[in-house]
Amino acid sequence: MKNKIETFNKTNLSYLRKVIMDNLGVDIEDMGLTAELGGARYSSDHVEFKLNITIGGKTKMEQDLDIELSFNSNLDKDKVAEYNGSRYKLIGFKGANRTYPFIVKNLDNNKPYKFPRDLIDRLFGKEDNIVRGAFNNG
Repeated sequence: MKNKIETFNKTNLSYLRKVIMDNLGVDIEDMGLTAELGGARYSSDHVEFKLNITIGGKTKMEQDLDIELSFNSNLDKDKVAEYNGSRYKLIGFKGANRTYPFIVKNLDNNKPYKFPRDLIDRLFGKEDNIVRGAFNNG
């Protein structure tokens, strides 16, 4: 028998989110759609999840990244960058967040993180677009 939820809290909402996506994901993918369960608002006895469903397999965050990369062609979306001993991949963009607009995925723990633009430029800049100083001997 499954665990019975008596009241909503962060711990059991994470579990509930996983159960919903596990059960919803297969049918949605068979229809050529992508489902993304967004933020939740909850009280002790009520929860509301935001559900985004898109055609073509890209989330809004991924679509926004493609748009941003069309304006900023010196970033390499396919590059895997090393930072603080972990490997990261560029997965999304949220323009409303001016301080940390880029979303990266830590490939070691599979968690998303927000990074600032200057760090993204350093980590995911294309090698041939890196400007070297005029007096650089290396």
